[in-house]
Amino acid sequence: MIKSESPHSIADFWQSPPNALFPRAAVAKVLGKSVSWLERKALDGDGPAFCKLDRHALYSKQDVVDFIEKTASRRVYSTSELRTKAAAQVENSRKAKA
Repeated sequence: MIKSESPHSIADFWQSPPNALFPRAAVAKVLGKSVSWLERKALDGDGPAFCKLDRHALYSKQDVVDFIEKTASRRVYSTSELRTKAAAQVENSRKAKA
């Protein structure tokens, strides 16, 4: 099932089955990002998985949800908790390289 872009694409996205396919513009809206951001992520391999149909990139709802879950930060109560975690990750990375 391929969903076309519409004014209600965000609502359509969340109400669709996991295997529903969406164009890049609809996924960008769901993620709150621009289409060009999503294109850059596709080039870098850092974005959600997608498939190509002719020249069009299509994203399954499940792949987008997996991307959100993978990239979302852990639950915190303060931004200082995020900085503490980031500092610990940098330190662990340095130790691993040494």
